[in-house]
Amino acid sequence: MVAPPDVLGPVDDAFFRFVTDVGRTGPDKGKGGKYLLVPPGYEGELPDEGYFIAPSRTYTNWLLMRAYVHDGDVAGAVKRVKDNMRVYRWPTAMPRPKRRSSI
Repeated sequence: MVAPPDVLGPVDDAFFRFVTDVGRTGPDKGKGGKYLLVPPGYEGELPDEGYFIAPSRTYTNWLLMRAYVHDGDVAGAVKRVKDNMRVYRWPTAMPRPKRRSSI
């Protein structure tokens, strides 16, 4: 995930347990950055630099984020998020296990 600059919010796992913060309270300190959310049981290689590594206890994560508005420029805040926010799968990610249905 690539977080845009000047945002604030947590990333939680599927049960709303804390994984990491994004933005001003996160490791990117509001400058934006690349986050790698690592699924449970992943034992492959991880990058040494360029990413904030965040292990998660579940395969599903929630990102709750807000963008800061400067001088009333809401359109500028929206543009900043649209131009910079990216979510994509890690190229060497392990396959997700099949879910069992209890229905």
